[in-house]
Amino acid sequence: MKKLVLTLVVGIATLVYAYAQNVNNEVKVKVNLELNPFQSITIGSGATPNGNYGDQVTLRYSNAEDYRNGVEQTVLNQLLVSSVGSGFNISATFKSSGNATTTFIPGTNAGTEPINIADILDIKVDNLSGNGTPLNYRFDGATPVSSIIDRSLAVKYIGKAITSQTMLGKLFASNSQANYSVDVIYTIAAN
Repeated sequence: MKKLVLTLVVGIATLVYAYAQNVNNEVKVKVNLELNPFQSITIGSGATPNGNYGDQVTLRYSNAEDYRNGVEQTVLNQLLVSSVGSGFNISATFKSSGNATTTFIPGTNAGTEPINIADILDIKVDNLSGNGTPLNYRFDGATPVSSIIDRSLAVKYIGKAITSQTMLGKLFASNSQANYSVDVIYTIAAN
């Protein structure tokens, strides 16, 4: 019986000691989450990279119907955007030789005058609504999602109808294929 009482006393003392050691040796760690808003825009999976460009799009006028009605090309998943903490605006600006421009730059067999981009080209980004100009788009969080990660956007390039004799005269320098080009720079910013 003495052995049993001694064993119980030692067992209880061990438990009390272990409990006391646990209480005295605990530490607390506070974990904070810091969530920062950000925006990013990159070329998406639908693009076909070409040289120094993330993608290259060619609008080709080949017959009377093309000149009468215009031409268009939609590139699905061309842009990939993320916007956390706010809605976003996507802007398309035109550049040539590093400078902002409002004109197409004449290339091979093109007319001698630069052509106003707004007279010939329109760009529509996905289903985003225009924001004052045809080249500014915004996602304002009106739908339930105001923050997104890796949303793929389609871009539609619209070559407008060209039926004016004056415009056609400006576009061609000879009886050969005429080429014009401009760089389109997409940027993203918070609403």
